[in-house]
Amino acid sequence: MRIAIASQNRRTVSAHPGKTRVFLVHTAEMGGEPGPAEVLELPKDGMIHGYSHDAAHPLYTMNVLISKTAGAGFLRRMAARGVSVAITDLDDPEEAIRAYLAGDLAPVEAPPLSA
Repeated sequence: MRIAIASQNRRTVSAHPGKTRVFLVHTAEMGGEPGPAEVLELPKDGMIHGYSHDAAHPLYTMNVLISKTAGAGFLRRMAARGVSVAITDLDDPEEAIRAYLAGDLAPVEAPPLSA
């Protein structure tokens, strides 16, 4: 599976993935070791926040996205495209992906739309 970690500075896990332009992408399987990170750097107009809902996006090809925070709209948008989102309080991207692969960091559910 492909796992993207929001990391604007390439050293720590970032908050606000919808406004993040840099992601560290690993290929790994649950219970396994993460592969080496590839850097996905989006152009300024490529951030999910403000991106066309209908257009293809590189983050939509991920299986999982790890971030410090994620708003309800972001969670719903990613869930609609089959991308799970996990929230962590860990700063180190390597620790975060290892926690996810070990089953210690679970994806969060997208909240339903209000009536």
